[in-house]
Amino acid sequence: MAWEAPRFAPDQVTAKAGTVVFFIQMSPRGSLADHNMAFGPKIYKVLARSSFVRAYKSAVFTVEGLTPGTYTFWCEVSGHAANGMVGTLTTTP
Repeated sequence: MAWEAPRFAPDQVTAKAGTVVFFIQMSPRGSLADHNMAFGPKIYKVLARSSFVRAYKSAVFTVEGLTPGTYTFWCEVSGHAANGMVGTLTTTP
């Protein structure tokens, strides 16, 4: 069995500016590690972060007051973002 790096699916999201609600569902693929979602204007510049979600569990994560633009989200578990657990949110007017 080959190891697969954790990923967000989808990793490209578009929403209206303002309040954005993410539904996070942790479906492990070879790893039972907890994951979270950090969010900001660029990677490692945190505006907000979710709680950590355990394997086979889910959570709702809300980010308020977003202006139109492009934002990045990523997992803060060591090495996950560097291995591709990142995504992009584009907010529209």
